[in-house]
Amino acid sequence: QPDGKIVVVGYGTSFYFPNAAFVVVRYNTDGTLDPTFSDDGIQLTYPLDDNSKATGVAMQGNNILVSGHLADGQFRIARYLPDGSLDANFGTGGIATTNFPQLNYQAYTTGILIQVDKIIVAGSFQNRFVLTRFNNDGTIDNSFNAAGTPGLMITDLGFTTSDAAITSQGDKIIAAGSSMEEFIVARFNYDGSLDNSFSNDGIAAIDFTSAIAQDVIMYGNKIVVG
Repeated sequence: QPDGKIVVVGYGTSFYFPNAAFVVVRYNTDGTLDPTFSDDGIQLTYPLDDNSKATGVAMQGNNILVSGHLADGQFRIARYLPDGSLDANFGTGGIATTNFPQLNYQAYTTGILIQVDKIIVAGSFQNRFVLTRFNNDGTIDNSFNAAGTPGLMITDLGFTTSDAAITSQGDKIIAAGSSMEEFIVARFNYDGSLDNSFSNDGIAAIDFTSAIAQDVIMYGNKIVVG
């Protein structure tokens, strides 16, 4: 966080709560749990789904955005206030969920990105990159419509891909993943279309004997994939 505190997200189950919970933990700068966050530093949110998994976190001002997916393949965002409570002004009771029939039990999230006043959740679906964009209130952004489905962009890169770590480059969206033997980087315009000024068709690939891309950051005006 801007004040140096550390937020970690994940998921888990317990005997009393067999459905997977979003788990959000906040630490002080010295590594101790922060008791000002949900009384004990730990917030559990049960989305009432058998396979809910939180996989991404981003700060939106002082609020915390956590992205994940449900067993049926739908993407979900929870927004927490600084005290750890859900933000009632976001989505329904602090939680926003997609409702795209295309994401039928095979999609999963891999990251979240704040894009100016929008929220982008990235993931994978049948070995394709998936981007979904929400407005700041948790509703689907209908202007994100390059592929014909408001709020949803599924990109077939022409080969098997996995995951989609994301970052931003100005108003562009950078997604990185991997095929069987390559690092794949795709750059998208603000509306979700591929940026053809990047590597001629919006997609760059680097061949390795074997590789799995797991993260991407900007280093000045350069893109670094690890």
